[in-house]
Amino acid sequence: MGSLLSAETERAAHCGVSRGTVCQAVAVLTAEEGLIGAYQGARHVVLAGCHGRNFTELYRFA
Repeated sequence: MGSLLSAETERAAHCGVSRGTVCQAVAVLTAEEGLIGAYQGARHVVLAGCHGRNFTELYRFA
């Protein structure tokens, strides 16, 4: 918790997905799950650990 996430382009390249896919996943984790904090002009930050979610559920955006 409290870790800064890398830039969207870096995360997209690391996962082999488009930047739009990363944006969509981050939006879900921010708004619906409350796991990531979004601050204007700053990188996203991890607010909480994953609550038993399976990675394949989050990977459905790819």
